[in-house]
Amino acid sequence: MWSDSQIVLYWIHSSKRLPQFVSHRVTEIQQSAPSTSWRYCPTSDNPADLLTRGLTDEQFNANINLWMHGPTWIYNQQQWPTWHHSSVSHLHAVAAAAISDEFQPREKPPFTPGLHQIISVSNHSTLSHLLATTAYVRRFIFNLRNLGCKYTGPLTATEMDIARTAWIRDCQREVYWKELSSLTSTSQNKKWLPLVRQLRLFLDKEGITRCGGRIHNAPLTELARFPYLIPPKHPFTALVVLSVHSSMYHTGVIGTLTAIRQSYWIPTGRQYVKALLHRCTTCKRRSGKPYSAPDPSPLPKTRTLDAPPFTITGIDFTGALAIHLEVLTDLSTETFLLAFRRFVSWKSLPTVVMSDNASTYMSAATELYNLFNSKTLATSLERQGVE
Repeated sequence: MWSDSQIVLYWIHSSKRLPQFVSHRVTEIQQSAPSTSWRYCPTSDNPADLLTRGLTDEQFNANINLWMHGPTWIYNQQQWPTWHHSSVSHLHAVAAAAISDEFQPREKPPFTPGLHQIISVSNHSTLSHLLATTAYVRRFIFNLRNLGCKYTGPLTATEMDIARTAWIRDCQREVYWKELSSLTSTSQNKKWLPLVRQLRLFLDKEGITRCGGRIHNAPLTELARFPYLIPPKHPFTALVVLSVHSSMYHTGVIGTLTAIRQSYWIPTGRQYVKALLHRCTTCKRRSGKPYSAPDPSPLPKTRTLDAPPFTITGIDFTGALAIHLEVLTDLSTETFLLAFRRFVSWKSLPTVVMSDNASTYMSAATELYNLFNSKTLATSLERQGVE
């Protein structure tokens, strides 16, 4: 096997630990061709480039011999190009530079003061405990600044909501500082980051990042249509997930994730929620080994007979579905309209009829439209005394 990519050849011959993305593909190559010898072919002598890069007529005529017969040295093994992967230490840096940004360490965010420098999330076991602590700290600071008007008594729901909003804003600034810089940038040549484009991020009036989407017109609350963006693998997000999981009486991954998405959006949320729920001690204590169903018994003789349809018939009631069947002789518009007429006469006229763009349905829709429009026009003229 010949290749003009020295980086790929280095990866195939390398014994060092490679990034996961590269390692999977190198393993697949080695498993598909375990006994294949990989050699280096100079780019100028690679006939595959003639096809992949494209050529003009003049260039193809000039390289017709290379395309039809390959490199001139291919028939003489002594002239084969040599390439020693053990002596190309500089290729390691080239290969590392070719790796996607996905495998590069994330840049450290700039220093920004926030709640995480005053209150440690890791020291709180529940979300309500964290919000209560935050609310009391904020009340204490407010009372120091306003000696004439002090808040006392139990915490209010407004104070808890303000504490929740403050933590959402804090964890967004800590993790998604690049996305926030992109959203607040006023440059005309700014580039939208992938996460901003995929989730259609925007800032609300409180300066909190929210997700867009395609359910703007859904009959849901504003928070469900535009949920808050919170990062996975963050201690505040873990408290949010566990709080919702507990309020849903320790339901499964799907139920917990559905309830979370009424207010929050977590990238790769399914995997993160599944990992957290796997460590839930309450779920482990309550859920036991699933019941093992017995081996199915042999089919009865009546279900194995070669008999006409409905010789053996099963029947049951169901209220979940409504279906009407009509046997048609062909797919013509006239046949469909007759079947539709029988359906309306039997079941009543529907308010909405949905279908795909089959030619039969499109033609029937046009014919019905023309039929009813002509009847309406005739009735109008008859009322006006016009023949």
